[in-house]
Amino acid sequence: MNCSPAFKWFIVLLLPLTLGWKLVASSYLRSSESSEPQEKLVERKITDFLVRNHFTLVGSEHVVFGLELFHATAGACRMRVALSSSRGWHRDLLRNLTTPQDRTFVVFGGKIYREQPMWLPVSDFLWSRFLGELGLKAYNPVINVISSPICDAEGLPWNELG
Repeated sequence: MNCSPAFKWFIVLLLPLTLGWKLVASSYLRSSESSEPQEKLVERKITDFLVRNHFTLVGSEHVVFGLELFHATAGACRMRVALSSSRGWHRDLLRNLTTPQDRTFVVFGGKIYREQPMWLPVSDFLWSRFLGELGLKAYNPVINVISSPICDAEGLPWNELG
């Protein structure tokens, strides 16, 4: 069977590319030193972030469906921070936990949004799930912040959390 020269060159170039991809994927496989789930790592990052920014952690409460709400204060400023579902499951629940005086916003990918964007976190969730199947880790948390009006919570360096 005779093959065209173009097909032969395609195979010659494709073989190293596929082997290289597998080597890269295997090098990142289990690259995390911790066996903690990503959500727990992000929760720890959130608490560390709050302490670094001079907040005192008052406590946390497990609300429902995996929603953990962290309570923090700094002087007269009170803030509640939650790692919520990227698929929007906690959106209405968090809205019910606020008062009309509270200021709320969502941090995703290091950017601040007035309300939780839907398509961006869902597509990111699907992409990170695909990468997880390859052994790669990619996770952008959706962080909901509820703060008292006296706080300048939006002025905090939320981009440090990703």
